[in-house]
Amino acid sequence: SIEIGWLLYPEYWNKGYATEALKRVIEYLIKEKDYYLVEANHRSSNPASGKVMQKALMTYEATLRSRVIDKVTKERIGEVYYSITKNEFLRKIHFSLDELKLL
Repeated sequence: SIEIGWLLYPEYWNKGYATEALKRVIEYLIKEKDYYLVEANHRSSNPASGKVMQKALMTYEATLRSRVIDKVTKERIGEVYYSITKNEFLRKIHFSLDELKLL
């Protein structure tokens, strides 16, 4: 398995860059590097990163409560975990391609 992460400056938020990049990195890690499981996490205070992972076909795993201290609020917050396996990736990509053929 491998864990991935990213950092995007605010001027690039909400443009689809993170989602597109994550999709391509997952595809590369699974198809070219033969990883079975790709995982990532985000702070519970940043749900937008969770949406990026969902759009990249990752599956919600768990929320680990009070794992880190938020730099701004100084409060304890959780980390939210997502992953995708090779089998899920291939099945979801195949399903998406079949949908396109129907259009």
